[in-house]
Amino acid sequence: MFTVLRARASAAPRAVSRASMARIASPVAPRLLPLSASRTFATSRATLFPEKKSTEADTKKSASTVKKTKAKAATTTKKTGEKAKPKPKKKVVAKKVKKVAPKKKKPAVAGIQTIKGRVVIPRTARPPSRPAQGKGIYYKEQYAAGKYGQPSRADLPAILSKAMQEWSALSETEKAVYNGKAAVLKDQYQEELRKWFAATPSAIRQEVQRRLVSKGHKPIRRPRNPLRPRLVTPYIQFFVEFKRQNPQLTFSECGTAAGAQWRSMSDSARAPYGEASKKENTARRAALPA
Repeated sequence: MFTVLRARASAAPRAVSRASMARIASPVAPRLLPLSASRTFATSRATLFPEKKSTEADTKKSASTVKKTKAKAATTTKKTGEKAKPKPKKKVVAKKVKKVAPKKKKPAVAGIQTIKGRVVIPRTARPPSRPAQGKGIYYKEQYAAGKYGQPSRADLPAILSKAMQEWSALSETEKAVYNGKAAVLKDQYQEELRKWFAATPSAIRQEVQRRLVSKGHKPIRRPRNPLRPRLVTPYIQFFVEFKRQNPQLTFSECGTAAGAQWRSMSDSARAPYGEASKKENTARRAALPA
């Protein structure tokens, strides 16, 4: 008896679950349709969704679409036919190239060589070396006599300072001997320098001056013409007289005082010095060789 009750109890829930599953699996009727038109297992698909009747408007639309498609096809065929024709080629115009004017080369000077635009200075065209002064001649003679031995390069600055101390300790008569030798060398240097300026081309002279200035040296000054007289000005005549009247003043003090007095003088006071300078200049010009 208990077994029969258990079988019935187990069969009842299975039936319920199957019914609920069938209800869930059944298609839900769309809400847009009336309840009477909802599909059941008895109704067919034809009755539920009947075919629409074609109207005249639909036929007209379809005819117009067919015409449009035919017109498009005709235009595409025309276009393809037009594309097939070869187009005339455009004439290629060559671009005008601007002519660049060549750089003007500087005219070459005869007898002058240049490397990368710089003038080459031959040894024969180099300027004469500047002469030594009196103290330099004294140092060279003492060094040649072996007074300082055979020093190394590191000892040369100390030996040079020692020689300058010895030079300052000499008397004026002893210095005059070396200064006289320096004056002779200076005259020779001036004569050689005049010849160098006369015989050397201007391009080489300019290159020499440029190199001297780039190294921090003073440029070479052209020596004055010995045949050209030194002219005297009225102020120089006044300065010579002022220096003679004031021997106690130094050269710089005399120049300052004489300049101040000359600026304060009137034209009538300066006139005698002007006449004296004219006479001096005429005498100097007359003394020159013809």
